[in-house]
Amino acid sequence: MLQGGSKDSKIIITTRSENVAALSGAAKSCKLDVLSYDHCWNLFYRRAFTSESEKNDKDLSRIGREIVKKCGGVPLAAKSLGYTMRLKKGVDAWLEVRDSDIWWFEEKNGSSFKTAMLPLLKLSYYFMPSYLKLCFVYCSIFPKGSEIRKNDLIQQWIALGFIQPTHEGLSLVKRGEQYVKDLLGMSFLQLTGPSGRFPNGLHMHDLVHDLARYIVGNELLILDAKQGISSHFVGNDYYYALLLNFEDITRVYPNLRKTIREIFFCSHFQKSPDDCRKKMQFPVNTVSHAKCLRMLHFGHCYLTEFPDSLRKMKQLRYLSARGAKLQVLPESFGDLINLRYLCISYNCFKKLAVSFGNLTNLQILILDGCQELGFLPEPLNLVNMNELSLHGCNNLKKLPDTVGNSTMLRILDISYCRALSITPSFVGILGRLIKLDMVGSQYPLSLSILRDFATNFFLVKEGTSHLYDIIEINEMIAL
Repeated sequence: MLQGGSKDSKIIITTRSENVAALSGAAKSCKLDVLSYDHCWNLFYRRAFTSESEKNDKDLSRIGREIVKKCGGVPLAAKSLGYTMRLKKGVDAWLEVRDSDIWWFEEKNGSSFKTAMLPLLKLSYYFMPSYLKLCFVYCSIFPKGSEIRKNDLIQQWIALGFIQPTHEGLSLVKRGEQYVKDLLGMSFLQLTGPSGRFPNGLHMHDLVHDLARYIVGNELLILDAKQGISSHFVGNDYYYALLLNFEDITRVYPNLRKTIREIFFCSHFQKSPDDCRKKMQFPVNTVSHAKCLRMLHFGHCYLTEFPDSLRKMKQLRYLSARGAKLQVLPESFGDLINLRYLCISYNCFKKLAVSFGNLTNLQILILDGCQELGFLPEPLNLVNMNELSLHGCNNLKKLPDTVGNSTMLRILDISYCRALSITPSFVGILGRLIKLDMVGSQYPLSLSILRDFATNFFLVKEGTSHLYDIIEINEMIAL
């Protein structure tokens, strides 16, 4: 393992299990104790008290210290409860948390929690704002240890109706970003950091994931093809289905309930589609009768094509088939009139269906890495589109002028579209555009077309990560 390492290199293994530590044959082990009361209070205090009036409130401080004593020196509990108390205003609300019965082990169907940690986390969940509860529990659909794309997660919440408009006028995406911020503050989500595979990647602590799975209960159906699938199974309370390791299964699919809202196909999350030796047939019988289906996600599945039966999914809002090796898209795509998010990146089709122009509710279209794609259909009147991403579409020769009808467009990524020879003429009339990514482009940009853009406009150009704001652009125009 350390053949490429320096002399005297060492491996540090961290684990919550003493058995794992013993089996590792470690030369030396160090058992970390819980945090001291003062350190635990410091973690709690920094998250719970945000204003000077709260910091000076002796009653809140006294109640907070009593809550910290119950955290047992566990940092995850202190951080989670600290942020939860930030959202609670007034002595009565704090007393409700301190005196909650959830501090005690809870039992369900005769089985109790095996650790004291889950009840502590459940307390944070119990006092979580109602609008956050659905969003958090939904994260149980991701396999434990997987990395979550933040932007995709927000779009999934939107597709399922978990994010509602407010009187403040914030967009649903902005509201979703605030939800993510709150869950990060509670440590119910964590940033993957530099080691992650995605920008702004997220993941869940194992214990938090256990809590989410516990709360979602029978509403989530989990089937693993490697463990054998029968044509019938017990239980009819689920609304979401996680189907694992179906990439090599060509005929056997379960009969899912008609009211299911999401189907999430996923092979091992580190597996590449190229590792799949067989083509996965589209599960027609599985989904054709699912009239309430809002989300369909194919993770690392080898499909090659969608059938025309796709048109039956009238309520579909979110469809992702990233890296599925799709070679052709059916004309029936245009019948998905409620589709709002479509990601078909890294596929092999050469053109999009002409009926794409009928997707008037589509807001995000991601076609990154579709290197065989030569043209987009004309006309392409996607009037509600907010984001169009064509990164790495090396063979794309022209963008339809009708993209200019997408007056809601805010993000346009045409980076590394090397076959495009000119700047699209419609760029100048996209008044709401805030980001234009042209990294690796081969064509000149007429800066005069950028005069009327919003003040927070960003341009990425010529293989550099530098962002020019509108003031710099205007200065360049003046020159």
